[in-house]
Amino acid sequence: IPMGLYWYVHKHYTIIRTIPRDDNCIKQRWDAFVHQIAAFVHENADLVLVTLFFDLFQVSVFSIYNMVITGIKKFVMVFTSGMESAIGKIIASCELRKLNSFIEMYEWVIHTVSIVVFVCTSILIVPFVKVYTAEITDVNYIQPVLGSVITLSAFLISIRLPYKNLVESAGHFKQTRNGAIMEVVIHLSLSLLFAKSLGPVGIAIGAAIAVGFRTVQYALYSERSILIRSHVYFAKRMIVTLVNILIIVIPYFLLEMDYYLEDIMKLLDSCYEKCLHGVPKVSPSVETMANDYLKKYVSKEEACKAMLRNQIAKCTTSGFLTGFGGIVTLPVAIPANASVYAIVEPTQPVPMIVILLITIPI
Repeated sequence: IPMGLYWYVHKHYTIIRTIPRDDNCIKQRWDAFVHQIAAFVHENADLVLVTLFFDLFQVSVFSIYNMVITGIKKFVMVFTSGMESAIGKIIASCELRKLNSFIEMYEWVIHTVSIVVFVCTSILIVPFVKVYTAEITDVNYIQPVLGSVITLSAFLISIRLPYKNLVESAGHFKQTRNGAIMEVVIHLSLSLLFAKSLGPVGIAIGAAIAVGFRTVQYALYSERSILIRSHVYFAKRMIVTLVNILIIVIPYFLLEMDYYLEDIMKLLDSCYEKCLHGVPKVSPSVETMANDYLKKYVSKEEACKAMLRNQIAKCTTSGFLTGFGGIVTLPVAIPANASVYAIVEPTQPVPMIVILLITIPI
């Protein structure tokens, strides 16, 4: 194919070699090359350092967690497909307001996806590895700290994608070159510093700190030199992201604590008892509800259908009312919704079964 292209070009076109070469279009090629080298070193440094300083058992453990995170990062990258060309088109049109609006939307999408994906990953990565390596006993693959740190690093890489794409679309390779070099320097120096005392986890911590530095550098440069907006935007975005993560993570860890488990089971038992026997002046017992429906309708089938229609209406109404206020009413809505689910909605299948099975003459 190369020879064919060479022949075709020289046959159909005349190349004028006396005209001086114009390198303006590629004047930042070496700066872009530095970015590529820095990215290559950063992406592969962890595994190389673990291989050099630790035995093959530790390399195996690190590789398993790295394999999972690599797959998750590829999934997140699906949401960034085509973004660079879209950003480049807006930059070329010199529409700063439109660019800011597009980047804000892009930030929201990436932060939302990253929160959901990587919080779930941080919770599920250890159970996954436990199942994946169930038959292997030569080394302990259950390393929650290692999994959490690697996940954190991947999360930071993910949320910086809007700023990275923006810088690359604007062609600001020279202006951000030093940040790329510093990321590699921080990564290697901290990883080597922590490796002796913390093992592979120390190498992962060094990578996470370097990624955090680079993410902040990308965001601040983008806001200052391209978007021309206050750094408050990025600060607010990170605070909202942190709050959302805590809303998801804190209940999980509370549920994981044995101290609360017994109380939760007692609460569930109490709710189930209320479902069967009813709550005075709030909801009737299962048997009373079944009898009421059977008295109102000619057949059991009609009674069942009526009961289901009423329960669906109750559930729809409660879900709408408790979810209408959004995050503003969250402190009130969650307890209210939990109460409705505990008292009203769990009784749905029980009356239906009672109506179908009860033998009361109609």
